[in-house]
Amino acid sequence: MGLFIGHLATTLRTSVGTSLTSMMLEANPLVYWAGGLSCAVAPYAAYQQSKLTDINALKQTHEALKNQLDNLTAENERLKSCVASLEETAER
Repeated sequence: MGLFIGHLATTLRTSVGTSLTSMMLEANPLVYWAGGLSCAVAPYAAYQQSKLTDINALKQTHEALKNQLDNLTAENERLKSCVASLEETAER
């Protein structure tokens, strides 16, 4: 995922740089509009990608916690049966 984000950042920088250069060299309102739109969308795309990365990390954390909860639940049940067995032994 890190390599993809590096390529995305390079693409975004190139897009913004090309747009700014075009706006400086060409005095057409359409170029200004397209360049401004490109400059606005590029940071938003980077923001969305970072949020997707955060979501993937949260999913992995959730899965790990779920597995640990399942293990602890099974261990708790085992310990309950041991306690019940020991109570029976202590009552004799």
